[in-house]
Amino acid sequence: AYMLGKMIVLPVVIMFIMKAFISDPLMLGVLLAAVSTPAGAAIPLLAQALNPKRYPLALKGATFTTLAAVFTMPLVAILTGLG
Repeated sequence: AYMLGKMIVLPVVIMFIMKAFISDPLMLGVLLAAVSTPAGAAIPLLAQALNPKRYPLALKGATFTTLAAVFTMPLVAILTGLG
C-alpha cells in the first residue's frame, strides 16, 4: 500500500496540481522524475549506520521500489499526459 501511494498516487496528484502552474513540458518531465523516483541507496545506508538490525529490510525496500519504478514511472507519465 505504501509503494502504491508513494510511487503512483502521490506523483499523479502532484503532477496534476503543478500542471496548473507550470506549462513547460520539460519542467514537468523533470518534476515527474523527481517525484516518482524510488528512495535509492540513502535509506539502507542510514539504516546500516543507525540501526543495523533493520538494514536487510531497508535494502529489500530500496531494491523493490527501484525495480517497481521501471513500471510505475511510465505509468505515472501516461496517467498525467506526459508520456
